[in-house]
Amino acid sequence: MSAFIAALLVVAALPEYHPAQHVSGTVRVSGNDQMAALLQRWEKGFRRFHPDVRFESWLKGTASGIYGLEMRTADLVLMGRAMNPFEYYWTRSKSLPAASPRPTSRRRTPSSCIATIRSRN
Repeated sequence: MSAFIAALLVVAALPEYHPAQHVSGTVRVSGNDQMAALLQRWEKGFRRFHPDVRFESWLKGTASGIYGLEMRTADLVLMGRAMNPFEYYWTRSKSLPAASPRPTSRRRTPSSCIATIRSRN
């Protein structure tokens, strides 16, 4: 419980976000289908500040996300596990801790969820 309170204090101390510039376009998202609800929340929050950005999601599983990075058909990948060394090598991407879903039922949920972002350049 104290970690939750600490997280709330950190969030409360953050300055209010104001976009520095107008952005538009499409963010192509691929990966773990169990993270669809998290992605919807991210999209909703992002669109509050950038309404001209569209999201295309193709959530078929972690392996499909890695494939999307390799084939350059995904900009953001939601994964249900950490990337292995071969995936880092082939995709040359950056991994960021994104979320750690808490099981609310006996259903299996991803144990390690990360977002992987690849530059289009």
